[in-house]
Amino acid sequence: MRQYPSLTGLISISITTTLLTVGLTSLPGQANPFSQLNLQVNESWLQVLKDTAVGLLWAGIATIALQKIIQIVNQLFPKVSAHVDSWRNTRIPTIRFQMLEVISSNRLTDILLTIINLIRYTAIFALANLYVLAVLSFFPATRELGSSLYNYIFSAIVGAVSSFLGYLPNLLTLIIIYFATYFGIQFIRRVFVEVDRGAIIIPGLHRDIARPTYNLAVFFIIALALAIAIPYLPGSDSPAFQGVSIFLGVLLSLGSTAAVANVISGIILIYTRAFQLGDYIRIGEQFGKVVEKTLLVTRLLNFNNIVVTIPNAKVLEESIENYSRGVQDGNNTPMALELLIKLSYKVSWQKAYDVLLSAAAATKFIRTDPAPEVIQLSLNENNVTYKVSVYLEDPGRLEDAQSHLIQNIRDYCREAGIELMVPQTVQLLRSELPNSIPAQF
Repeated sequence: MRQYPSLTGLISISITTTLLTVGLTSLPGQANPFSQLNLQVNESWLQVLKDTAVGLLWAGIATIALQKIIQIVNQLFPKVSAHVDSWRNTRIPTIRFQMLEVISSNRLTDILLTIINLIRYTAIFALANLYVLAVLSFFPATRELGSSLYNYIFSAIVGAVSSFLGYLPNLLTLIIIYFATYFGIQFIRRVFVEVDRGAIIIPGLHRDIARPTYNLAVFFIIALALAIAIPYLPGSDSPAFQGVSIFLGVLLSLGSTAAVANVISGIILIYTRAFQLGDYIRIGEQFGKVVEKTLLVTRLLNFNNIVVTIPNAKVLEESIENYSRGVQDGNNTPMALELLIKLSYKVSWQKAYDVLLSAAAATKFIRTDPAPEVIQLSLNENNVTYKVSVYLEDPGRLEDAQSHLIQNIRDYCREAGIELMVPQTVQLLRSELPNSIPAQF
């Protein structure tokens, strides 16, 4: 390869040669020994200028060629994309398994358009790299840099292709696992959607648990797919990957004991169908409307508009009273409100029934069908215990209905001249109080 002097060196040599030439030629009768050196410097300058001009010419040609090629690519690929998009729902069909739609025509067309755009941008990137390497090779000063870059890029591409070809069997296995998982999830999603709609009936699988069952099935399918795919991932057999796996396993085992207990309890609650969203339930001492039901917690909205969050493990330990389940199951048994009233033996049971039934019938927020009921529950030492039962229109108005029922019973008993007996528990706590409520109350 021809070695060219630097520009600074050429200038220094030229100046020195010129001065010496002028000085020597000024001496009469003396020959000029630097004339040959000056001629060589001029030839080097001319060669540099010639190579630079040729490089600029080829760089200009390469730039124009690159611009034209990119312009053709940008014009060609949109036309191809538009042509493929016109096949949507026509030449590109929907993939079905019997009556089940596995992948729609729109989805498949979008995948093809994404692949076309990926090819387009890859081609432009490759052309830009070739352009840079070509321009560097056109100039003597950068020709060696261009050659080094070419060797580096070529070696990297060869290494990448070689690694890819070696990894190709594992990649094909991962692709098969991915598509098997994807189509499996799509299949069961369609099945459970139809179960949720009632179009498909599976014995033992109720409509209200179709969606949670689908979520659990998806979780187990993905977990199984990951367990199968991990050995085929690049670097899965490296010590670093194994160390991270061990660390995550220890971390999960130490910190997820309570979470696992809640998740298992949540699954049990789903399949026991103890309550659903919107039900009015009592869990231990908490009463309210179910506003959220997850694998970890259950949230109730009580009458004070306070959201109470209860871990599912705690829910499973407590007794659950569901006041909405009878209506949902089609038994037409709405929530009942019961109130215990103690009346004196002096009041006949017929009069007690009439007064209490009238008070119950005038109560707001209750149903007329079933009608209110009154029964004699027990005979005590000084009084008789009556139980008044009414059925609520909306369990969310429990406190309002209870307050109005108590108000009506007090008013109707006072109008009928019936004294309400103080509960025995109050008498034990406050023995100085009289054994009845005065009529003016």
